[in-house]
This record gives sequence, structure tokens and C-alpha cells, in this order.
Amino acid sequence: MNEKEHLVQAIGEHAWDEVGRLSSELIRAESEHRELVLAELDYTRWLAETCEVSLG
Repeated sequence: MNEKEHLVQAIGEHAWDEVGRLSSELIRAESEHRELVLAELDYTRWLAETCEVSLG
């Protein structure tokens, strides 16, 4: 694995950790805060999935 692939893997792993944290936060979020958490969750999930796809 080259340096770029290692970096993409690390970013993806961090993003998946954030997806888990944000999922928990979404459950506890006040209704006016949910939309913001959901938007961040969607973006972070996209980032994690994109990293996985790019690594093949």
C-alpha cells in the first residue's frame, strides 16, 4: 500500500468512526438540531464510502 492509499484508508476509518458517533448523536438530538446532524452524517457517510470505493 502506497502513502496515498494509506492516507485514504486512514481518512475512511476516521469517517466511519464519525458516522457511528453522529448516529448516536442524531438519536439524542433536539428536533431543531437534527437536520444539522443529519446533514453532517450524510456527508461523513459519503466520505467514508468514497474512500472505500477509491481503494477498490
